[in-house]
Amino acid sequence: MVISLAGGSPALPPDPQPIAAAGPAEGRPPYADRGVETLNGVCGRFSTAVDFLTLTLPSDQAGLLTAETAHAEDGYPKQRFGRSELRTCLGGSCWRRWHPSQASKGWGLAYESWEFVGSVASLYAGLLVGKGRPSRVDVAFDFVVDRRLFVRAFMARLDGLLRHGVVPEWSERGDDSTCYLGARSSEWRICVYRKDLQQGPLWDQAFPCVLRIEARMKGDLARDFWSAWSKSPAEGFAMVSGRVASWLGVSVFDHSSEWVEVVKPEEFDHAERLLSFVQQHGGTLTEFVRAGVPVVELAAAAASKRSRVTAWRSERRLREMARLDVPGIVELVRRALIDSRAVALEVPHG
Repeated sequence: MVISLAGGSPALPPDPQPIAAAGPAEGRPPYADRGVETLNGVCGRFSTAVDFLTLTLPSDQAGLLTAETAHAEDGYPKQRFGRSELRTCLGGSCWRRWHPSQASKGWGLAYESWEFVGSVASLYAGLLVGKGRPSRVDVAFDFVVDRRLFVRAFMARLDGLLRHGVVPEWSERGDDSTCYLGARSSEWRICVYRKDLQQGPLWDQAFPCVLRIEARMKGDLARDFWSAWSKSPAEGFAMVSGRVASWLGVSVFDHSSEWVEVVKPEEFDHAERLLSFVQQHGGTLTEFVRAGVPVVELAAAAASKRSRVTAWRSERRLREMARLDVPGIVELVRRALIDSRAVALEVPHG
């Protein structure tokens, strides 16, 4: 028996009340309705995307990618490669690893490994389609849920539907627990978690509450997906969703509609950096300012001694922010700080 989160008759009774139909609503986060569809009165499909990609490329193809990206910082030898570096690329950054210690049957020692995460993985999965050989691919199926529906309650609804022999394992946390199905070392693993709880208070200012069902593929399964993906994204996602359905008893991809991909607004990344800085250094900064210390002047003096690469990255971010809504970035962070403080005040003591 397979029930559906993405089409057909609802088999999971909505508890709490189902999500309303997509459309702008007063008071909702500014990006909450982007790509959202109401599905079965259970939850709404928010996005479907490649969320992690490790791709092995022959040196000639890797050289083209190197020419289109920029060195950001050096890394360390890792995973059978003698050298690694973080590079700036379209949409963010990625890892490049080269100087392999083991020869490939097809390429000898003339190959590299490139790693992309999050929205950058989704972007480069499209740009590099059909190229190289993947060693790992993660596909994320995201659904809008009521903020009171946590993963343990969601998995409880699937009781009796899971594939025989599939035993859920849990991270040692509370409401933001992650459910794992499949061994860490296997070629196939499913992770179920609340994406919004993982991201922190800033997420709530831009997006709705999201339950993620993430399929992690390695080895032959990753290559099977890459082959299907090369034909069309829909075919790749359909292949993965079919395997998810055989494990969970839940269909997570609507074969009759176009797949939806949600991209974070550019302001979001800068807001994340600002929120992290304020949360980490806000108290100390306030103390110095109140004591009359010229903090901005000292910071500028320290910035003048940055390395050439660090200075280049800083100038690039300044150019980006010059064309963005800076007051909007500040407002996102302000609301996130207010909401996180309110949540902290609600936590009982003793």
